[in-house]
Amino acid sequence: MSSKYKKFKLKTLSTTLFIAFTSTGVFAADSNSNQQKPVMNVAETLAFDAKHYAASYGVTLDEAMRRLLIMHGTDNQVAGLSDKYKNIISGLYFDNGPDFGLKVKVVGNNNSQQAFKLERKPDTSVKLLKNKNVQERIQVRKLANLTETEVESAYRAIERGVSAPITLIQGASNTKQQRVNHLNKSFAAVKKAYPTVEMILDNEQTGNALVYVKSLKQVDKQALERLLNVKVDLSEIPTGIRPTKTRGGSWLVTNSGSNYCMTGFTAKRVSTGELGVITAGHCIDPNVPLNYKDKDGTQYAISPVAGMYRDDTGMDLAFMKAGTTTTQQAVPEFYADATSPARALTGKRNRTSTAVKSGTVKGSYVCHLGQTSPTNPALMQSCGEVISITGANHHPGGNTYVVVTNTQSGAGTNHTSGLGTLRCVRGDSGGPWFALNVAFGIQSACSWKDTGETITNTVIYTSVDYLADIGAQLVYQ
Repeated sequence: MSSKYKKFKLKTLSTTLFIAFTSTGVFAADSNSNQQKPVMNVAETLAFDAKHYAASYGVTLDEAMRRLLIMHGTDNQVAGLSDKYKNIISGLYFDNGPDFGLKVKVVGNNNSQQAFKLERKPDTSVKLLKNKNVQERIQVRKLANLTETEVESAYRAIERGVSAPITLIQGASNTKQQRVNHLNKSFAAVKKAYPTVEMILDNEQTGNALVYVKSLKQVDKQALERLLNVKVDLSEIPTGIRPTKTRGGSWLVTNSGSNYCMTGFTAKRVSTGELGVITAGHCIDPNVPLNYKDKDGTQYAISPVAGMYRDDTGMDLAFMKAGTTTTQQAVPEFYADATSPARALTGKRNRTSTAVKSGTVKGSYVCHLGQTSPTNPALMQSCGEVISITGANHHPGGNTYVVVTNTQSGAGTNHTSGLGTLRCVRGDSGGPWFALNVAFGIQSACSWKDTGETITNTVIYTSVDYLADIGAQLVYQ
């Protein structure tokens, strides 16, 4: 490495981007050392996220670890199933209930089943991590509020491997793609008849249409079912689907110091190799200069690149180039909350699935870093279930966004009371979505169940595989 790359390091901290000056050791190192701060290893990351899952679904920590390893460690097998049944598949989803596993719904009744379980094979290589940098591990676990018992359980799960059943459900009358195509073609007519309709999703588990409306009083459910020719489930979102910028604690600020948006994962410009960060495309306004605000209050100008941002029905992404007066080195790490150590970014999850590309499956448990509430800017990790990969954001009519729904704390069912497991606050736009060490997306929009925007209904993100469309790519470890 040349000397010019040793001075500065660029680090994404999930929703936040930090510039670490090694001369003062603000973030990359202790003040009296040039060593980089420790990151969470794979077992610590699994234990951390499993605690969230266990609290969400009311299962043991060991069971939560098993489920997360299946969800986020068997994507090649899931992609193979998707490819095998691609012409007849009606639904593909994780069931997070008592009989957890992958459900595959297909058209017809004479389909053969060859795979009966998903399996994440044993990985004994993690043993090498147990006695490595012992004092560092103690520090990491203290910051992450993890016990030795919790981390040891994660080691065991990874070492031994885990499995879950695959259930083939036959007899569906139509494919998922047929239903999605029908809903897409029908959206304009539905919007004309019922202007308060914001988004229509296909529920691949039930085959029903899930319709999000601003007011239930202004929609005749039976008439809507006749118009769509499908059973309908209604969900009321009084404020509609809104882009989540311009309020709350964030790390992109205006020249006046007002918070504006958040930043996501470290990325680079494909054509030049220039480093920068990803945020939401709707955060870019040529008339609003933005600054990156460091954790210690330091600010510097950060600029979008012409042709490298989009905010439309297809995607909501932007690449922002880092400061021009500083030579920076990308550190592919991110934080999951405000207090725990960073995680290494090791990969990404695509939106769709083919035989060679892993996709995001309905029922997947994914998380993001955002503010605690509209009145509390403290950053926290919150999580929910993916319910669709064919959703829309604040531009009605789109069908390429991933939609995550709030669930009931301790039950994992549809949210009915309290705040649930998922939070979204204005100002969260541009922040990252992730699971374990894998990047999933960049936050675009939210909907709430109340006009005060305190109870989240859904959060919507753009999948990171669309970064190629704006000429950017993530930086991995």
